Amino acid sequence: HCIDGDSVENVYIFAGLHNFTSAVLDRRNGLPVRQIFKHESYDARSLNNDVAVLRLRDPVNVDNEKIGMICLA
Repeated sequence: HCIDGDSVENVYIFAGLHNFTSAVLDRRNGLPVRQIFKHESYDARSLNNDVAVLRLRDPVNVDNEKIGMICLA
């Protein structure tokens, strides 16, 4: 639901953050998104299947104790 109706030009990732403020969430500090993959059965009314995968425009440096990888298999 967080990306419902948004285009990739309006979605940014802030990797490693857990304490959000408006100053931190300036898009100049964010990582731009290249592509959004919403679940094919997403239902905006019930929020069933409310999940999406975001492909970033550029690689993320994961050599940081606050950023890790997950398995999508």
